[in-house]
Order: sequence, then C-alpha cells, then structure tokens
Amino acid sequence: MIRWNAQGTRMPWLVLGLAVGLILGAAGARAGSSEEKLIITAPINWIVGHKEHQKNYHITEYVPSGENIYHWTRMLTVHIFSRTRRFEEFVTETHAITRANCRDVIADTEIRIGRVNNYPVGMLWMGCPQFHDMKGGEFALYYGHRGHDALYVVQRTWRGPAFDHRQIPLSEAEWREWVSFLQSTFVCDRADSHHPCQRATPVPIPETTFLPVRTDNKNKKSVERKEKNEKKGNTGNKKKKNEKNIRNTAKAIRM
Repeated sequence: MIRWNAQGTRMPWLVLGLAVGLILGAAGARAGSSEEKLIITAPINWIVGHKEHQKNYHITEYVPSGENIYHWTRMLTVHIFSRTRRFEEFVTETHAITRANCRDVIADTEIRIGRVNNYPVGMLWMGCPQFHDMKGGEFALYYGHRGHDALYVVQRTWRGPAFDHRQIPLSEAEWREWVSFLQSTFVCDRADSHHPCQRATPVPIPETTFLPVRTDNKNKKSVERKEKNEKKGNTGNKKKKNEKNIRNTAKAIRM
C-alpha cells in the first residue's frame, strides 16, 4: 500500500471519482463569503475542458492540450463542495458509483489524514481495471482539503487500456509527479492569520510501495491465496469466506 506520513485517524476506505464540486484559477478560487480559497496552478499546456457551477458545488476539469473531456488520457479535476458537504458523503457516493460501473475495484487500504496550513487534509487512490461498458479502466488520486467554507478536492486521473488489478497503471515517476503536484495545493484565508496565503509546507510522503487491494468483497489474503492456487493449477472447490467487508466505508470521516 502507499504509506503517507500523516497524523490522525486511519481507516479502510474505497473511492473513485465523482465529478462534482469546482474552483480554480491559476492562482486560486474563492468559496463562500470569506477570504478562504484554494491555491492551485494548472500544469503547463493543460486547458479547461469543462467548467460548471451549481448551487452547492463547482467543478473544473483540465486536460492536456490536444485532448478534450470526451477523449482524454489524463485529467485534473478541481471540486468545491459547499460547507454542508460531508466527507463521508463523498466517500459513500463515489464508492457506490464506482462499484456499480466497475468489474473489479482496487483501492488503497487506508485514507491518509493530516494537516496543511492548519486545515485537515486527506489523500487516497482508487482504480477500476475495467469498466462494465468500456474496454478501458481508470485510476485516480485524490487530495482533499477541509476548509471552513467548503470541502476542496483536487483529483488527478489516468484513463487507458484495461490493466491488471494487481498493480496500478502509473510509472513510479508519474506517481511521484502526481503526489508532488497535489501537495503543492493548499487552502488559505487572507482574513485569518492561522491560514496564511504564502506557500504552505506540504505533508511529506516517504517511500511508497504499490499493493493494490481489491474491494469487491475480497480481502488481500484471500486474493493472494486464490492467485497462488491458480498458479499451481489447483484452485480448489472451497470458497474463502470474507474476513473483512466494506462496512467501515460508511463510518463518519469528519475532517
């Protein structure tokens, strides 16, 4: 699994992406009535593919130049949810949508929670090796900031051919670029000295090990056991009982 050096609660968790919520500008975007904003700079040569503003959320989607929201291989999504938006709602809804559309979901086993610029932050990844209605899959990394005015979620997404559920489809170099980019984002408030708008120091992430975990009611041990038996040509007739379930997903995650 990907270990993130952060303080706070950790729990099993599953998620992919919900295209809901927005902000942005190269320098930042304001939410609510205060001076609170998310500071983010879009990658060079990326363009806005889609932008939408509804009552309780904003969303902006960026794609590399030459791609669009209908045909893309990489995407940057910035979400802003109203202050009434709860993090567990994001988790529950995105997980449900992913499970409904994906044959074999994989996800980090834990949400990594810490603090940046005196705001709670969380990081997680999730992937779908192959969707039901298409030959390809997706993999996403999320970085969420819980501000006073809103929940800000910055998302990097890969889309491409179906991939093996036992590994993520990114190279280590691209993974580290994603992490570095997401950790360059932060929330600040010009009216509050506890959340200054100069560049914040990101929470460090140590060396990572990729150990994707399938979340379709099969825990890591049972999956490894089955794969080992298949390799030996002896799958056996006994079904393994689930040692864990996704029951913890519904637990409240209050950032």
